[in-house]
Amino acid sequence: MEKSHLHWKSEHPSIFISLFLLLGIGIGNLFTIPKEPLYIGLILSIGILILINPSRLSSFIKSLLSKFCLVYWGYCLLQLKADQPNYFIDLVENYIQPIRNQIIDKINVFIPNFEHNQFAQALLIGEKTHLDSTTIEAYTALGIMHIIAISGMHLDMIGRYLLKLTQWWPKHSWLSAIELIFLFSAVCMYTLIAHASPSIVRACIFFCMFQLGSYFHLHKYLMNSIASGLLIILLCSHQTIYHIGWQLSYAAVIGIHLVYPSIQTSIAIQNPFIQAIWNNFSITLATQITTLPLLLFYFNTLSTGIILSNMIMIPLSN
Repeated sequence: MEKSHLHWKSEHPSIFISLFLLLGIGIGNLFTIPKEPLYIGLILSIGILILINPSRLSSFIKSLLSKFCLVYWGYCLLQLKADQPNYFIDLVENYIQPIRNQIIDKINVFIPNFEHNQFAQALLIGEKTHLDSTTIEAYTALGIMHIIAISGMHLDMIGRYLLKLTQWWPKHSWLSAIELIFLFSAVCMYTLIAHASPSIVRACIFFCMFQLGSYFHLHKYLMNSIASGLLIILLCSHQTIYHIGWQLSYAAVIGIHLVYPSIQTSIAIQNPFIQAIWNNFSITLATQITTLPLLLFYFNTLSTGIILSNMIMIPLSN
């Protein structure tokens, strides 16, 4: 039986909340009002949400008021957080940068060759300041910059290896909680060490939410998890949504979860070797379909060898 709109909406609340907050942020880019009325409006909107639930208003009016409040909160997110200091910069400078420096020192010891050294720094911790410009241009032209730019692919690999590391742990509730804390700490620490770029922050949030859902044995609605990550980013740092890397990262993830299954199952293949090639091609094509509008909008160009280069390089990088 096909699920109704209300049923689907109840399973994916983060999608609708994020969309209305984004609408409010979009409106906030069009005009501004003084902050004092905004605070009064926030108090009134909270009061409205508290009062409408027990009221006898129709469900349509309640829904309309709730959506209006979400749009208004999105507007306030943009206006009230514009001048707030960024405490994350102080955290990185005081605590994370010394750890990065130690990692760089270790890389310098074990990889003395300058070109190989700079490539390793870019690949491991996202340090690309001394990377050869020719290499960057070549990777960009081939559409495989994400191989050396720290992204969700790196975090996914780290997460999978960490999960393998904890597979031998006894399955007790308190050990499972320690395992969860260990995974969260390791993934979040690596995210900070890798400069916490928008794409890896998105992957970190998604990984943590997915593992948290597994720990509490909750249903895994992938699109709701993706939207929940968007919601967290909107609440913490709404400026991130304007970052090209973040937009491409989300577009790629949406392509993997929405477009890839249709492409992958469109052809039935029995041979495991050909099936692996087809899976790789399908996931590459899916991400290209959803990221194509952004690539054309920002760069006005598209490499014809992207699909082939990704089919070759992604398995090798893994």
